[in-house]
Amino acid sequence: MQLCALPRGPFLREPRAERALAAATPLPRRCSTVTAAPLAERIVEKGLASDAVVINTVIAKYCDHLPLYRQAVMLEREAGVEIGRATLDG
Repeated sequence: MQLCALPRGPFLREPRAERALAAATPLPRRCSTVTAAPLAERIVEKGLASDAVVINTVIAKYCDHLPLYRQAVMLEREAGVEIGRATLDG
């Protein structure tokens, strides 16, 4: 699961990778290997927040001068996700 942000508000989504059968050599169907495409690189690897949420947090903190405790309350109210200030501070 990944926390994403849109202009209408944050939401959760599950990233999925494309999968394809490797066709290097003709093998029986039961012996074919399935390979998955690599996921795109992210700002915070293995994190809950998407790149858009990280960027919005940084812009809100340093450009809009919005404290982290207010951002945490907004995320909890709008997305139903409780994230502490220490996590937002990263």
